[in-house]
Parts: sequence; structure tokens; C-alpha cells
Amino acid sequence: MNSEVFACKDDKILEEELLLQARRLRPDDLSKLIAQARALADFDKNKKR
Repeated sequence: MNSEVFACKDDKILEEELLLQARRLRPDDLSKLIAQARALADFDKNKKR
């Protein structure tokens, strides 16, 4: 298997864990988490350029 397959599996596990944790958050905390995730995604996208 190549590293992309492993990354995909790791991403799926991380996604499932985050969903479990997000269900326990208050709406305000969830909004903060979403903002952090968007900022991280933008940072990662810009880093790859």
C-alpha cells in the first residue's frame, strides 16, 4: 500500500473521532472548532502551492 492509502484511512479514523467529540460540544465551541478546521485547511492548501 502506498502512503496515500494510509493517509486516507487515517483521515477516516480522525473524521470519525472528531464527529464523536463534536456531538459533545456546545454550539459556541463547535463554531470555534469549525473555524479552526477551516483555517487549518486554508493553511495546508496554501502550503502546497
